Amino acid sequence: MNFFKTLVSSFTHSSVCLFVSTVFRLEYIAIQAACLAMVLDVCLRSIVF
Repeated sequence: MNFFKTLVSSFTHSSVCLFVSTVFRLEYIAIQAACLAMVLDVCLRSIVF
């Protein structure tokens, strides 16, 4: 019983860690994409005007 409880808690912990790291990675990619879009926007404006 104790072994089962430990197994479940470790599984839950690893799932939570995986979920959190995935969310942070997506957030990081979104921030990078936003920065890239901003840079491209500035470049296009400087070319056009």
